Amino acid sequence: MASTNKTEHLGLNAWEETDRPQRTDFNADNSIIDTKLGEHLSNSDVHLAYEEKMWLKRPYAELSYTGNGNDTRMVTLPLVAKLVIIAREGYPMSIYEGSVNKVCGAVLSRDGFSTGGAEFNSMGALTVRESSADNGIKYSLNQSGVTYRVVAFR
Repeated sequence: MASTNKTEHLGLNAWEETDRPQRTDFNADNSIIDTKLGEHLSNSDVHLAYEEKMWLKRPYAELSYTGNGNDTRMVTLPLVAKLVIIAREGYPMSIYEGSVNKVCGAVLSRDGFSTGGAEFNSMGALTVRESSADNGIKYSLNQSGVTYRVVAFR
């Protein structure tokens, strides 16, 4: 005989002292538990994969891009960044060449701080610049064939 009462959420047997449990009652409860738990565990809307969990625990992302020589270029970030550091591989942040300060790296923050040559665009990605010298400064964050490293912090 099934129980007099049932649990609120899964409808499992909640036995009274006078109830007489049977094997079929326990099997029915186990089937309900297995079905509901299985549905829950396989629901990717409420559970993250291991890689997704590790990504959330990591407060930063590293990536690189190769410049294409255009005046501007968009660099998509894998997270919503509050702070970004860009550096040309193997170079300091800036080099003085002749009468021009060539800027090969940048630091920028979501609250508006930037050393120049890069900015957050309306989609949350970066826009980097490759420019001609102006007032003794040349931004070189998209030089053709050059690799740039990016570290973005949450």
